[in-house]
Amino acid sequence: MSVERDPAGAGAGEVSAVVRARTILASCHEVWCDPGHAGTARAVGMLDVGGVPYLVLSAALPWLTEGAELTGVATADDLGVLDFHAWLGRPRMLVRDRAAMQVFNEHRGCLREPPGPLDDVVVVPFGLLGARVVAPLGDALAVEVAPDAIEAVEPDWLLVHGSRVAAHLEVAHARELSELATRCGWPGAAVCIRRLSATGVALDVLTADGVTRLEMPFDPPIRQTSDLWPRLTAAVALRPRAG
Repeated sequence: MSVERDPAGAGAGEVSAVVRARTILASCHEVWCDPGHAGTARAVGMLDVGGVPYLVLSAALPWLTEGAELTGVATADDLGVLDFHAWLGRPRMLVRDRAAMQVFNEHRGCLREPPGPLDDVVVVPFGLLGARVVAPLGDALAVEVAPDAIEAVEPDWLLVHGSRVAAHLEVAHARELSELATRCGWPGAAVCIRRLSATGVALDVLTADGVTRLEMPFDPPIRQTSDLWPRLTAAVALRPRAG
């Protein structure tokens, strides 16, 4: 597998490797960790606490020492795979970290193997030393991303929920999507949502002559679900009509 640097500037509706990596860290609740000679590779829980990734374990382990290094793999179905090299912060008991405790209570059901008694749960913040991300659907290239670049961006909430939102729009709002295509110059066309993120949308317009791709950016990015449809219709209004 070859490795490329993250290309500068994703196009309309496209997702940069940096944003993809940040969103995987923010939304993945299980990570495969390998501490090397210090311990045995295993799957552990993971939570995002104020933008900082935390490991979540049912008990303290010998390799959980501040400054220790490990490699890990985080996977999110619609986002891809993030391979990373990281250093560990100071391990602490979950019940003594108020911020971590709040996030844990909100996402405990998301952990595939919920830890045992709360008094035994250990959380460990970690920082990235290196990372690369592979998009889903078997893309051939792993893109190397800089840790400081990942820390500087916000996760894209629509990358996590976009497939569900897109499916809802295509089923419940097919007529409205067809009307958008009509406004772009393709009357009676069906529309599929090819890609949806907070920074843009890609629509496939299906006509008798084939498929036409419409790429429309959202600038600034969408911050909440209620903004999606107004911003989509506004983006369509700005496009020149076909023909």
